[in-house]
Amino acid sequence: MYAWIALAVVVFFCFLYARSKVNISVEPFASGETPKDVNDKLAARVSELKDSLNMATYNDAYSDMLITYDDWVGLSMIEVLNSTKMAQPADKMIDRVRIFNDLCDFKRNLNLAMTFVDKA
Repeated sequence: MYAWIALAVVVFFCFLYARSKVNISVEPFASGETPKDVNDKLAARVSELKDSLNMATYNDAYSDMLITYDDWVGLSMIEVLNSTKMAQPADKMIDRVRIFNDLCDFKRNLNLAMTFVDKA
């Protein structure tokens, strides 16, 4: 009986020690930053990126680059499908299917990037 009480006391003190080492906070901005502070930092970072990419000057070049990537991805997708490795049993062609799906995702993301460049 006394062993259980002693064990409970040890566990209780271990819990208190662990709790003192871990800062558990319910407040999402406990570091003192407010959503406005986060937004201001993010806006500054966006401005830095715009300046470094020089979107106003190179907008057409970025569009051309994305179009070229889109052509490359489309041709790569056809190349993967045309591969003799695609005519194998499913367990052996799974890597080619993954490559094809990754290319499809990349093509979709290029279209999203082009939408952004068109807005800029």
